[in-house]
Amino acid sequence: RRIVTFEIDEIRERRLAVPLRWEESAAIVRSLRLVEKVRESDEITSFVFEARDGAPLPMFEAGQYLPIELEVPGIEGPVSRTYSLSGPPSTERYRISVKREPKGIASRHLHDRVEVGAIIDARHPAGEDLMLPCAQCPVALISAGVGITPMMSLLHELAEESGERPVWFIHGASDGARHVLSKETRDLAERRQAVTLHFAYSSPGSNETLGKDFDSEGRIDGQLVTALVDAPDAHYLLCGPTGFMAGIQDALERNGVPPENIHTESFGPKG
Repeated sequence: RRIVTFEIDEIRERRLAVPLRWEESAAIVRSLRLVEKVRESDEITSFVFEARDGAPLPMFEAGQYLPIELEVPGIEGPVSRTYSLSGPPSTERYRISVKREPKGIASRHLHDRVEVGAIIDARHPAGEDLMLPCAQCPVALISAGVGITPMMSLLHELAEESGERPVWFIHGASDGARHVLSKETRDLAERRQAVTLHFAYSSPGSNETLGKDFDSEGRIDGQLVTALVDAPDAHYLLCGPTGFMAGIQDALERNGVPPENIHTESFGPKG
């Protein structure tokens, strides 16, 4: 697990030598160093990585995920998982925000054993399901629980856009204690007047006030979404439990939203 870096000044091919094989795939796996570990809630922690060798990382698109490989004690071979990138698109840092699953091999290892300075392997960011589908069309980012993670990356990108594209950011959580990255969300929304936030708490705490800490009580459903989003050409990006997304998608389609305007990525328990 060492890195050796070569700087090539010139290449000479000899007639009887084995041909040089130069493939981009040789650089797919990168070693990353954990530089920040931030506990966002009792269940979710953010992990910020930089390149171990200090070189630029591959740029990613908002909405993509990061495939990582972990060496977990007691497990033969690397444990591979994919986690949504939750920070702004960058060549300097990658941030993932991971929910600790009680029986999850990878998530428990990350939460319990991986500390600042640790090294992990990662492949290039990938995934197209939740990338912004259009340049200036209205978009509604709709999530529940840890499904907020790719939406944060998208909101970072949208907050830096010029123009007046309407954006709705609709997120559901149990209560304020489980509503992760809420301050970051509000700070990003303040950068653009065209961003509308709506937070729904299914079980708000006794010290949480409707209209101040959250905007509606109960779970997000199709009726709420259609009442909030008033753009007929909007694209809807959904991330959360399968049942949550299926219900909203069904309601949207019954209200005339074309299926091609609905983009989904499910978040269920991971190992």
